[in-house]
Amino acid sequence: MTEINLAPVYQRAAKIIRSRLLLQVPRDTGNLARSINVFPTKTGVTIQFAGYGIYTDLGTGPYRVDEADKWEGYKKVTDGVFAQEWTALPETDYDNIELLIVKEIDKAFDEVELETEEFVFEL
Repeated sequence: MTEINLAPVYQRAAKIIRSRLLLQVPRDTGNLARSINVFPTKTGVTIQFAGYGIYTDLGTGPYRVDEADKWEGYKKVTDGVFAQEWTALPETDYDNIELLIVKEIDKAFDEVELETEEFVFEL
């Protein structure tokens, strides 16, 4: 039985995601950007960053959102932290990661077809 090894896909996905986050993260001192760590796991990727990053991402007070939906640049307000949504990925990044996964699955199916062709018998 052929197993689908998605480890290389997760490694590449982690690089795509980290690159995007580094482009979008708000910078003041640079500490938040330096704290970003994206690494592959057995089932996907894990994203870590400094604890206060969640406030710059999702906002506080009347500007808080439940999840990062779309990054639209930086906005300054005086009565809270406006949600920067810097962890939101554009559709193109999702599409690129999905394409990597599909290619790896297709590769595994091609290997299975090659293995089964060896066992074809004619009567």
